[in-house]
Amino acid sequence: METQRWAALVVGRLLRPLDPRWRHVLGVVAAAGWVAEVRPAEERPWLVAPAYVHDVGYAPELVWTGSHAIDGALWLRARGRERLAGLVAHHFAARFEAYVQGLDASMAAFDREESPSPSPR
Repeated sequence: METQRWAALVVGRLLRPLDPRWRHVLGVVAAAGWVAEVRPAEERPWLVAPAYVHDVGYAPELVWTGSHAIDGALWLRARGRERLAGLVAHHFAARFEAYVQGLDASMAAFDREESPSPSPR
């Protein structure tokens, strides 16, 4: 199944019961979709799919370390979604949260993607 569709279906099932969190995710997805419109077609799924899964680690059944970024990344890795796992592990300021929580080694287990920055149009 295509990554973006998979992310929407699976994460919707996990986060929809957490209504405020799910609404936040949908807002991030909408913003990512807007940005994706100006990017090359092959990049678009890698903007929108991570928007769906960035907070999956808040699902109660996935809480393990207490870091939503790491918990979500571990869950994604277990499903063979390594690129998404790295993007989720390192989203926003998660590395600082991991440092404060003593989870540096857990964070280091995930690649930090350094995608090219958007080119001006």
